[in-house]
Amino acid sequence: MPAGSPQAARHATTLANVAIDLAREDGVPARRAVYLRPVRRLHNRCTDAAVARIANAVEIVASGITGNRLEVHAPHAAAAAVLVADAPRHTNCHHLALRILREIASAHRHASGSTYRRLVRFSPPLTAELALAAIRHALLPGKVRVVYTLRAFSCQQAIYMGPAIGRRYRNSNLGAFVELTSGRGVGHGRFDANRVDRARITPLGRVGGQPCT
Repeated sequence: MPAGSPQAARHATTLANVAIDLAREDGVPARRAVYLRPVRRLHNRCTDAAVARIANAVEIVASGITGNRLEVHAPHAAAAAVLVADAPRHTNCHHLALRILREIASAHRHASGSTYRRLVRFSPPLTAELALAAIRHALLPGKVRVVYTLRAFSCQQAIYMGPAIGRRYRNSNLGAFVELTSGRGVGHGRFDANRVDRARITPLGRVGGQPCT
């Protein structure tokens, strides 16, 4: 069964089986904190808490990650992480998985602004890993490389450079400066990398970022 198929873990009978199956599809060891702990939390929070339903919810999101070719090292771990981050108690996790699937597949539809200042909103929120992957895939042209990263108290930043980005900004020395924020925003609390709901994309050089704005 190919990775990302919503039916890949259908026959798992325990949460431990689900964790092992998801890790196997990612091709990594089934570390407890990365795979078993999230599916246990989903089991406690989801109204559709049957083992197969939990597995299916994770696979739905993972299918969006792999199907859209997002650059994520372990898509099933990333899928479980974003589901847990977005799921309070008494959540229909199947419906939540479909909402997240639509969000990661359509970042370009939630972008506004101009070439030199674009704003993106995520609803439901995404993890920083998925938000950056969705932005790279949908909003940055051509092949890109990361030249700067920073996790600060109020935001997370990255600068991506590449020939097509240079052409977009009419300056080969400029890259796309991406700043992620969460909750009430900069100056109103700590940045939560598990609940990114906004991103700002502006041109900037490779030297480094700027204070969270």
